[in-house]
Amino acid sequence: MQIVVVLIIAFFWLGDAPVEQVTLFDWYYAATPWIREMILTYLLAQGVVTMATFVLCWRWSKEVDGFLRVGLRILAPGYLLHVCYDVIKLVAV
Repeated sequence: MQIVVVLIIAFFWLGDAPVEQVTLFDWYYAATPWIREMILTYLLAQGVVTMATFVLCWRWSKEVDGFLRVGLRILAPGYLLHVCYDVIKLVAV
């Protein structure tokens, strides 16, 4: 995972982002060299980690009882929705 962080920092350093875009960064810089690669790297890494979290929450919810099971069963679909959001964002970018 550290390599992903190094890649994101390196891509941002190589890219040119002269205008600060706090809310629309992904879409504003989607066509900018090196920034585009940074955006794709973090979206892919975030999607992979979020999918892994979904799988772990779902597996663990089968092994526990009570409120912990309920909490994990609530978290798991939320993480799955976040994966869907990442896929939609990748398509948009």
